[in-house]
Amino acid sequence: MTHIVRREVVGRAQGGTKQVPHGVVVLDTVQAVQAVIRLRVGWRLLPAGGEQEDRQRGGKRAVHGPGDGGRVVILPIPSRVALGKSHVSLVGYCGNPMCEVECMALADYEVYPDVDNLMADIKKYDLFEHVVELEAYGMTVVPPEKMQASEGFIERLRYAIMKACEERNGIELGYHTTAKPDMSVVGKNSWDLLEEDEVFVEAAINPVNLTLVRWLLGQSAVFSGQTWIIKGEGAPGIGLHSDSHGIPPGAGQIAHMCNASWICTDYDGEEDGPTLFVPGSHHYGRATLPHEADTSSTPFRFVPLIGKAGSLAIWNGATWHASAVRSNPGIRVTLVQNYMRSYMRVQHDYESTSPQLLEKYPELARVIGKALYPYEDSRNPDYGRVGQMMKTGTDPFA
Repeated sequence: MTHIVRREVVGRAQGGTKQVPHGVVVLDTVQAVQAVIRLRVGWRLLPAGGEQEDRQRGGKRAVHGPGDGGRVVILPIPSRVALGKSHVSLVGYCGNPMCEVECMALADYEVYPDVDNLMADIKKYDLFEHVVELEAYGMTVVPPEKMQASEGFIERLRYAIMKACEERNGIELGYHTTAKPDMSVVGKNSWDLLEEDEVFVEAAINPVNLTLVRWLLGQSAVFSGQTWIIKGEGAPGIGLHSDSHGIPPGAGQIAHMCNASWICTDYDGEEDGPTLFVPGSHHYGRATLPHEADTSSTPFRFVPLIGKAGSLAIWNGATWHASAVRSNPGIRVTLVQNYMRSYMRVQHDYESTSPQLLEKYPELARVIGKALYPYEDSRNPDYGRVGQMMKTGTDPFA
C-alpha cells in the first residue's frame, strides 16, 4: 500500500481541533518518536521553534513548538494526524497494519479508470490478500462468506450441474454424497451450460468472480465457456498441466486466460480428489514438459486445493495444476469457468445468446465478448468495438 496521506490538514489535539497548515504537526517528543516508528514513512524530526529549512519543499517555514523541548514532525505531504497525550491515534486505515494514518486512495484521483474501478471493488469485497496470492502463487481460494452470492446459490448450482448431466447423458446420479457414477459417462456433453439454467449466468457474472478475473485479464476479459467436473469414488487423477493452451514459451509476463471454478462440494483433503497446484509456476512462462507431468515423480512441489462448498478457486491459466485420485464416497462437483483476453480464441461464440437473458443480466453482454468481433459486418467495422480491442495493446488492465 502506498504510504501517501490524504490532503486534509487537520490534527486533533486534546481539548479541540488543531489546524495544521502545510503538513507541519507539532508533537511532543514521545509523540513524534512514536509517529516516526509507527508510520515508517521517513518523517523528519526538527527542533521546535524558530525557522527551519524544508528541503523537501524547497523553501523555509517558521515552526513554533511547545517550550518544553518538543519536536516538530515534517510530514511528506499535507496530512491528518490525531494527537493524544503520548501517542498518535488511529485516523483512517489504508489496509496496512503498520500504518496508522489515513492513506491516500489513489483511485480517488480517477486518472487510471481501468484500475481505479478494480481497486474500488477489491477494497469493497476485501480481496487484497487474494490479489496478492494471484500475483505471487498464481492461484487463490475465496471463501463462501466473501462471494456475495445469494442464499442457496451453491445448492442451486450443484443441482443444476447434476440435472444437466443426468438429462444430457440419460443417467441418474442420485444424491451427491452417495452417488456412484459411471466415470466413462459423467464427463460427456459437459460444455455450453450458460443457457441451461440462469444459475450458470449468476455464476459467470458474480461480482467477486469478475473482479478477480479482470485483475488477471483486464476490463475487456471475455467469457470463454463453462463445463462441469463430476468425480466419483475411485476416479483417477490427471497429471500436471497448464490451461494456457497455445501460448508459446516466453509469454508469461501477464495472464492470457484464467480458470475460475465454483466449488460445489467440500474439498476437505486429498481424499476428495481435489485440484493440485504448483504455487508460483505461472512465473515459468511455459507449459509442463512430459517428464514433469507425473505427480508421483515430478520434482515440483504441489499443494491440494482445500475449500468449502461455495468457495471460488481462481488461478492464472499458466499455473501448473493436476488432480488427485478420489477415494472418498460420493462425488466431487465443480463448475469450471474459463475467461480469456480478447485476442484469444474462445471456446464458444456467445453472440447468439438470448436477447431476453442479456436484457435481464446487463453484465452478461459485456463478458460474452461482443468486442471479439469488431468486423461483424465484414465491410463496415464497428469502431466502438475496434477501439476497445486496440486499447488492450497498450494497457494490460484495459
